[in-house]
Amino acid sequence: GYRSEAEGLRKLRAKGFVDQVAFIAALIPEVENPAEAQVGDIAILDGSAIGVVQGANIYVIGPHGLGITPLTDIRRAFRIPLLEGLADG
Repeated sequence: GYRSEAEGLRKLRAKGFVDQVAFIAALIPEVENPAEAQVGDIAILDGSAIGVVQGANIYVIGPHGLGITPLTDIRRAFRIPLLEGLADG
């Protein structure tokens, strides 16, 4: 585990990852067009902020708790394979 963002980043770098986005990219398939992100997909916002797509919004955890930002702020998206197809019914 880790107790701070800096400590987590150090551990990722020790494993060869530049940041948490590179870690996610190594594990989860990227959505070619981020505008096509679906509910449950991992969203990358400006910088290295990470959230979860929920309809027209992205839920993110920040220093002040839960935040919600519009899906239009997405820069990259990663599809959680287990969720693929579940949103269809």
